[in-house]
Amino acid sequence: MAMTDTFNLFTRPYTPKKLVDQIFTGTPTLKLIRQKMRAVEGASYKPLLQNASLTPGAGYTRTTQFTGLFTPEGDIATSAEVFNKQWAQHLYIPSQDIKLNTGDKLVDYFTSYVKNAEETARMSLSTSFFAQGSELWDPLGEIINDAAWAGITPASSGFHFWKAHVMAGTSTYSVAVSATRTNFAKMIRTIVGTTGKKPGMILTDESTWDYLWAQFTTNDFAMAQANLATKQMMDWGFDAFSILGVPVVSDRGFPSQAGVAGGEDWVSGQSTRATANGHDAYFINWDDLFFGYTKGRALQWGDTGWESGELAGYDGILNYLYLWGLLACDERRLHGRIFNMDLDQTENDWTGGTVTIPKEG
Repeated sequence: MAMTDTFNLFTRPYTPKKLVDQIFTGTPTLKLIRQKMRAVEGASYKPLLQNASLTPGAGYTRTTQFTGLFTPEGDIATSAEVFNKQWAQHLYIPSQDIKLNTGDKLVDYFTSYVKNAEETARMSLSTSFFAQGSELWDPLGEIINDAAWAGITPASSGFHFWKAHVMAGTSTYSVAVSATRTNFAKMIRTIVGTTGKKPGMILTDESTWDYLWAQFTTNDFAMAQANLATKQMMDWGFDAFSILGVPVVSDRGFPSQAGVAGGEDWVSGQSTRATANGHDAYFINWDDLFFGYTKGRALQWGDTGWESGELAGYDGILNYLYLWGLLACDERRLHGRIFNMDLDQTENDWTGGTVTIPKEG
């Protein structure tokens, strides 16, 4: 558009040499997983699992001696297997966008696109850790569950230990789980009673977090923040309160049982957890759950550097941001999950839930 007056002709707006991020946000899940990364070699990770005990000892006398002394013991261990998956974020920049972006440029075009690719990767990965049925690594919802995972079916004889603690709707899904501090505390106490270890964090969606928060009085909430087992979430700028010392944190990418972000309304009278919907919460032990990465592919750009696209008929440069790895744990029973919570319940509707303990059928 032509500048018709002298003022606009000889003046121009000031544009800072910085591209301000208006799109991306960090998530507590991604930040924690980034802290819980360890190098894993090979195509898969196979934790060794002790799944049986030896024949119990017994008293004996000089005349009775031992019974069954030379009876071979059965197997006492097995292994799960989690497979390495590969992910990449590509970035192709035409030569014109770089060569012609010179002189009085407002921002560095190349640097801005590299940063944007890294931020895009961050958001994509944040979602992938929750995605049900993802072609990438097994999502949290499959690990923190009581269904088959990593090649082991908990329902099989001898493998009932290989599952998380679970609280869900009744067998006919006629009664939902109440999203109360009492039920959350019961899950924590049960996990501690089974394993001797407390979860490091409770992760849920924003609606469930708000529902729980509303159950605190002003004094309760202040105490709940003061007693946080870790202040890390608050240091990162995320709101958190504690139940029995375990921080409760919301994540925008958190899915419902049906895989819809933010949770879905409870539907009574269904035959499965998935169709009954409702909101979920994960009780995660971060000392056990981790992301295993392949060296040289841990959120790193290609080690051969930027490549020219001329051989393929393109005038530009190309590179990939890689992440190869797997999301895994060694002991599923250290974790817990509450399914089928109904946030439309009033206080008069609240009921106490039942936790199914690993090693129970």
